[in-house]
Amino acid sequence: MRIIFIIFGVAITVFVVFFAQFNEITLALAIPYTKIAFKISFFAITTGVFALGILTGALFLLAGIFESTKKATDAKKRLEKVSVGADDSELKVKTLENKIQTLELALKKALDKDSSS
Repeated sequence: MRIIFIIFGVAITVFVVFFAQFNEITLALAIPYTKIAFKISFFAITTGVFALGILTGALFLLAGIFESTKKATDAKKRLEKVSVGADDSELKVKTLENKIQTLELALKKALDKDSSS
């Protein structure tokens, strides 16, 4: 799909450059209520609109990239918090198991002393 979009973009660029330049229509653009007027060719207008379209597309693309990067960073932070919490839980369980083993050994020693006396 990406290749199709690239080919389509190149075809539009070729069309604008090769065909619009032969159209020698001169447009007169005037600002109302003033004496300011511009004479500009159709090729210049077409090229300007085309360039603005590419710039707008690039800006939308960058906005999407920044948003997805932020979401990925947030998800990574949440995952780190969950994994740290899991590590803490495992450590607490191991500590409790060691305490239980120590108490069982102490109880066995105490029972052995009582039964030998």
